[in-house]
Amino acid sequence: MGFGIALAVILAGHVAADFYVQTNTVAQGKQDRRSLLVVHCIAYGLCLTLFSALVFPAEAFLIAGLLFFVTHAALDFLKVELEKRKILSSFKLFSIDQVCHVIVCFGAVLCFYSDQSADGLLSWARDLVGSEALSAMLSIALALLVSWRPASIAIQHLLSSVRKDGECGVSAEDDACAAEQRAGRWIGVLERTIVVVLTMYGQFGAIAFVLTAKSIARFNKLSEDKDFAECYLVGTLASSAIAILATLFFQNMVTWQMP
Repeated sequence: MGFGIALAVILAGHVAADFYVQTNTVAQGKQDRRSLLVVHCIAYGLCLTLFSALVFPAEAFLIAGLLFFVTHAALDFLKVELEKRKILSSFKLFSIDQVCHVIVCFGAVLCFYSDQSADGLLSWARDLVGSEALSAMLSIALALLVSWRPASIAIQHLLSSVRKDGECGVSAEDDACAAEQRAGRWIGVLERTIVVVLTMYGQFGAIAFVLTAKSIARFNKLSEDKDFAECYLVGTLASSAIAILATLFFQNMVTWQMP
């Protein structure tokens, strides 16, 4: 098992713990309730410990799990304080926070991984399906994990920095606006899923067809509402870019060897 595969497993653990294990209630409430923040950090540490056991030696994965818990707690506590002070926009803060977590994941793999460390479940899977198939499955799984909930949250933060009055131009409490936002998020998830699969097979021309079909469905509103058109363009370009770049990057990353 190579360095890139080990890094993919740890990054998958981070994405799973920070975006899928963490519920909306915890994500929205941890700024005001420190108990929720502590619960999230503990859950994050336990999740990363389990993923670490797949790729790190038996004597190192618990230390790695503790490292992930401590660094995540420090970053999240700092993020909460910065959110309260409103020093940075939500998109900048989200981006910096995730870059810091990726650096921690890379550093942990660099410190704890060795070519002889994986002799458990992951090695069994490699022996069962082969190294190339395992690399392909990990790359597409990680690309999809990033392209679903994390991408939706990133785009939401990006749009909030573009417009100050909400994505629909009305209060977020309006039922019609809330329904449109939910529909838009699901459309984005499906769009990025299709883009990831097409990118895996190198069908970039088909991606243009998908984006064209999406634009035709929104043609009337795009022509009538300039503000909506600007947000639509920013969201669509960001959504497609995340899906394409994530897929291409992870396809390459799983082939990395130990530096």
